[in-house]
Amino acid sequence: MDTVSIIGLGEAGARAARQLLARDWDVTVYDRDPQRGEAFRGQATLAGSAAEALRESQRIILALPDPREIDRVLKRYSDGAVGAPLEGKQVLDLCPHPGEWGRMLAHAIRQAGADYRQPAAGELAGLIAGAASVRSA
Repeated sequence: MDTVSIIGLGEAGARAARQLLARDWDVTVYDRDPQRGEAFRGQATLAGSAAEALRESQRIILALPDPREIDRVLKRYSDGAVGAPLEGKQVLDLCPHPGEWGRMLAHAIRQAGADYRQPAAGELAGLIAGAASVRSA
């Protein structure tokens, strides 16, 4: 069974977690506020850090509206490069940022060796299911 890690459990991240759990996915969740993860105890793996959540899965869902938090999670510093290990992973960004910052983030994630996508509303499960079927073919 493929796993997916969700980083950020605000409205978008929690909704994504519920959708994937309802489809029997193995889900790992992380939020800097541990109380948000408690809603998923017994259903999902609760990661102790963003780094752990990134390691757990080949599919990463970023549900972080704050650019500074994204930079912290992906270990992006003044040079803008991603320092977190993303090689070969799929990154779905549920809170894409318009403009130059968003374009630079997408470029940095791709430069780190990951597939970066911004799913439209309702497209999340289909993107993950499609990626899983391509991978198993």
